[in-house]
Amino acid sequence: MSIFVRILALAWQYPKHLLTAFVFLFASNGFALAIPHLLGEAIDEVLINGTGRELFKFATLILLVYILRGAFAYGQQYMSEWASQLVSFGLRNDLYHKLQNLSFGFHDTQQTGNLMSKATADVEAIRGFIQGGVLRATQIMVLMGGTLGVLMITNWRLAFVAMSFVPFVVWRVSVVNLALRRLWLYIQTVLGQLTTVLQENLTGVRVVKAFGAQPFEEQKFETLAEKISESTIQSSRLQSANTAIMIFFFSIVT
Repeated sequence: MSIFVRILALAWQYPKHLLTAFVFLFASNGFALAIPHLLGEAIDEVLINGTGRELFKFATLILLVYILRGAFAYGQQYMSEWASQLVSFGLRNDLYHKLQNLSFGFHDTQQTGNLMSKATADVEAIRGFIQGGVLRATQIMVLMGGTLGVLMITNWRLAFVAMSFVPFVVWRVSVVNLALRRLWLYIQTVLGQLTTVLQENLTGVRVVKAFGAQPFEEQKFETLAEKISESTIQSSRLQSANTAIMIFFFSIVT
């Protein structure tokens, strides 16, 4: 949790971008929640009056709401990406300056591949969390809360049936996320080792060729690459299975 707080503190260094992204998010979700209501009103109006003028009026209004929703969703994506890129830009510069000022003893005990992995994969993961994770979590909560409110006002029995899947989703997501976290940490560790092997062979290619060690180095690289491939496929299989289970359960509730 402390890591998330530190990441959010980094994002909060750019409050204008972050707050604007949240404003756009709430506006986009508000229009998204209005669309089902407008569709229901249009159907009721046509069934009662059956006039083409009323249908055209509702169709125009729904189209306008869709356009506004798309515009605010675009603004949300743009501002969140802008804020995340500013954070990653600052992190890369801070990391580079820090590495430049560390002692020789530190660099003697650290592998270049691991440092490169931190400067690329770790920074990119933080950028992705700010751009997608923070806003997406807020969006899910807003949509769930707004949908529940609309359903409770419309039909509280239907609301309880529709929301019956929430405990299962929370449990399933928690289990899958823990499993994926272990896999991704392992992949990142092996990726750092792979980068180290690549860097050492590229810089010492003359030594490798002089001692005829190409087959040995190729086998070492291939072993690490195979571990990354198998772990990545395993994580993709886990995500695919979880997505299928979620869709199936949503269908049952429907």
